[in-house]
Amino acid sequence: MAPGEISHRVATQFLHLYKRSNPRCNTDETYCETNKQHNENSREYYCSRNNPCTSGQTCYLSTPCPAHYSTGCTSNACYGQPCQNGGTCSLDSSVKGYNCRCISGYDQTSDCRNQINYCNSNPCQHGATCNSVLNGYTCTCPPGFNGRHCQNNIDECASSPCLHGTCVDRVNGYTCNCEPGYTGVNCQTDINECQSSPCIHGNCTDHVNMYTCDCFLGYTGSNCETDINECASSPCVHGTCVDEIARYRCVCEVLFIGINCEQFNPTYATTMALALIAIITTVLWAYIIWRKKRQEKSIPAPFPFEDKQLGQTKCTFRRNINMVHTIQQNPLAFVPGKMGQENVKFKNSVA
Repeated sequence: MAPGEISHRVATQFLHLYKRSNPRCNTDETYCETNKQHNENSREYYCSRNNPCTSGQTCYLSTPCPAHYSTGCTSNACYGQPCQNGGTCSLDSSVKGYNCRCISGYDQTSDCRNQINYCNSNPCQHGATCNSVLNGYTCTCPPGFNGRHCQNNIDECASSPCLHGTCVDRVNGYTCNCEPGYTGVNCQTDINECQSSPCIHGNCTDHVNMYTCDCFLGYTGSNCETDINECASSPCVHGTCVDEIARYRCVCEVLFIGINCEQFNPTYATTMALALIAIITTVLWAYIIWRKKRQEKSIPAPFPFEDKQLGQTKCTFRRNINMVHTIQQNPLAFVPGKMGQENVKFKNSVA
């Protein structure tokens, strides 16, 4: 053997025991010889360039150190290091002639080249994303879920977000059923029942789910909508009540005065009595004058008659007027004529 060359048997043992390469063997001859490490990359390179092996044989580095690379052939299929990723090769009677015993997480059917895809069984729930990793899997949960398999719906109500209401858990959220008088996402806002100005004639005070009205004088009702009828108690004793805002007014009868027409009015009574006396006196005097004038009209007229104007009226005497006169001489008989228009004509008549 050349200096530094190792025997075929030793090279085969190294190949079998140290399946994976050590990059340091490519540059450090002493290290390679001392640690007897085999460089898999070098084996594949040299065997692909100069493969002396026939069908069914495996090419290997009979001398694995860089300074003395040399290839060899063997019928032992495990010398070709078919088991990857730390798998252990053992000969068997299969068509391949070997079997790989993989470390946990690798697929035996791929000679330990591929990781086992544990996501093929769809272990992640609720639409989560499965991530295959060595010897297992992880689940990336959608919002609102947690757990190894995203099987848990996160209870967003656990933190009691609804201040004045009942929390209802949802997927990735919650809703609040607010108590009467509250609103908002978390029932945090007291509804202002006074915002609509319900008190028509008064001041509104907001409370939880209600309001109260402080009515102005003269009004009542839950919304101060009713004008208080101050006349309902019939305050006017001798008069008519007129209802006004927060007060009343009495229109008193003739003989009464006062706020409630409760006082007799002596001044008015005296005035009325005097007026009545004056009226009676006036009527009486008018009657006396009228009677006196009537008596004056009933006195016999003087003779001879003349055309006289009595007052504003002219009188015309007609025939056959029965009047009795005491005449001492020359009795006369009436001659047709009109007094005031023509001279009255008289003639002597013998009784």
